[in-house]
Amino acid sequence: MMNKNNKISADCFYCNNSFSYEMPGQGTLVAEPAEPKPYLIECDVCHKKMIDVYCPKCGMGGLTVPEASGFSMGKIDDFSKRPTSWQCNNCKNSWPIPPETYDIDPILVRSDLKPEAIEKIKKTISEKGLTINKRGPKLWFLFLVNFVVTVINQTFGQIVFMLLIFWAYFGFLNKKTLFRVVLVSVLGVFLGLLVPFGVTKKSEVTTVPDELLEQSMPAEETPATETPVFELSKDDLVGVWQTSSVMAAGWADRYSFYPSGKFSFATSQMCCSCREKSKDGYWDFVGGELVLKTVKEIRLVGGTMKESAGSCGTEETLVGATLETEILETPEITKLSAVMCEKPEVDYYPCVNFENNDYYKFGDDPSDYGTFIEPEL
Repeated sequence: MMNKNNKISADCFYCNNSFSYEMPGQGTLVAEPAEPKPYLIECDVCHKKMIDVYCPKCGMGGLTVPEASGFSMGKIDDFSKRPTSWQCNNCKNSWPIPPETYDIDPILVRSDLKPEAIEKIKKTISEKGLTINKRGPKLWFLFLVNFVVTVINQTFGQIVFMLLIFWAYFGFLNKKTLFRVVLVSVLGVFLGLLVPFGVTKKSEVTTVPDELLEQSMPAEETPATETPVFELSKDDLVGVWQTSSVMAAGWADRYSFYPSGKFSFATSQMCCSCREKSKDGYWDFVGGELVLKTVKEIRLVGGTMKESAGSCGTEETLVGATLETEILETPEITKLSAVMCEKPEVDYYPCVNFENNDYYKFGDDPSDYGTFIEPEL
């Protein structure tokens, strides 16, 4: 993903190092490469090589390595064979890799982790060796989840099944792995549906006289009026929230709420034509409302619009603009309703609706993302 400093943030497939690096040819904040090309990068902790690729059809880019073809951006042969193409796991199209890619020194990335975290990784490597960090699905676990949930409740089992299939389809899995996920999920649900028929015993039906039934039923009580209780607290909102439930090549519109009471709002990194970049200020959560007090705005001024290329999500790209920061003489006060989402797209990220817009929580502490800095106000 690309951060607000125009750098790409990612995790190493081998040692879980979190790092940032600049795309070759990347100039200013608004610059976009005309034709993104594959290039090698090297982890500064384990020194393993990875390749950054971009799919023009999907409009997405990311890292891949030969050992992780099934659960990374795409499929590629061993680097020692100098492969001339790679295959996107999403659209299954093959894209060329220029031969000179392997003749250029790889980009040595810079770790975003703290020194003690880096030393911990190096110690683990020295003790246990270096193995690929496989992020693919564990098939036995998927089978067990579908089976157990279906035995407990058939409706929940079907819901879990659909969520797993949805995740598998959009999870950059290759066809072979995707087929296995679907197969074990179907098998788990099918066997789960059979269990109730095997353990249920035929019950005896007893007829109860109406007068006896009426005597045994307690009188209805009038429910007492309860004071409304808000489901959210201020502590629940501390963290990083974005409008998308999935992480693509960059962040969508996002809020960062800090424990100190400061907040930062940034527009989508995919919006290459947006002039408004970010807002900083103070926040509070009172009576079910998110109260924002904006004291600083950052926007792009000047420049011209040109046709987009690369990973932009807009048809036009603002080129040649300059960043300007404005300190507001009169702070801007905004109040947004904040409630738990009724029907979130996914169930593995907390979801809150801010004034009819769903936001998903990607982290409890914004400082965990090395590129997110608490604003100075």
